[in-house]
Amino acid sequence: KVPFYWGAQLLGAFFGSLITYAVYRNAIDQFEGKGVRTVPGTAGLFGTFPLDYVPDATIFLVLSIFAATDRNNGPSSPSTVAVAVFFAMIGITAVIGAQTSFAMNPARDLGPRMMSAMFYGRKGINYWIWGPIAAALMIKF
Repeated sequence: KVPFYWGAQLLGAFFGSLITYAVYRNAIDQFEGKGVRTVPGTAGLFGTFPLDYVPDATIFLVLSIFAATDRNNGPSSPSTVAVAVFFAMIGITAVIGAQTSFAMNPARDLGPRMMSAMFYGRKGINYWIWGPIAAALMIKF
């Protein structure tokens, strides 16, 4: 079930960003020039291009979930875990959300980034995509 779910999310984000690009292609041409595509420039519409000093937000979320569900921290009810994850999300988004475009979900970032690589070239793919993917795999395995 999980690979199918991941694939559906990835394809949905990819095609959603492809449709968005098709709708706004003329506006991007007017903003950057016909056929000109810059990274991060308008590529930032489709992926996350934070500055080098900004950490990956996904690992903070994963560590918060691990801490909330760790049996060595004492028994925790599902509602306690939900509240802990809620406050972790609030903290993460308040601190580094604006700098990272809230890209803690690989489907939110990887699908659109794959699409932008078609129009923006290899510059559209950078190291930033590996954090959410690695964190999602850590949770699964």
